Amino acid sequence: MRAARRDDNEAALLRLVEPLGGLWLQSGPMDGWLWDRRSWHLCEVKRPDKEGRKHEFTDDQKRLIIRLNERRIPFHVLRTEDDVLKLLNARQTA
Repeated sequence: MRAARRDDNEAALLRLVEPLGGLWLQSGPMDGWLWDRRSWHLCEVKRPDKEGRKHEFTDDQKRLIIRLNERRIPFHVLRTEDDVLKLLNARQTA
């Protein structure tokens, strides 16, 4: 079994998590879970330039997204630093 390919922006986005009091746990079929001092959030990291492309999500992810949407269970796609900051209820200052 080969390791899942990671998006090249993942490391930079996840470097923001711990300094802001969060915790990242990698887990499939999405990329992982993000703790924000209050609760856990199911997350998938994606490159912004891939948004909306046919093969943006794996087949397993697409099946899970359908099930989550049917039950109105939230998940988050993290594409930019702003996405991470928003989810952690943080903001960037000068």
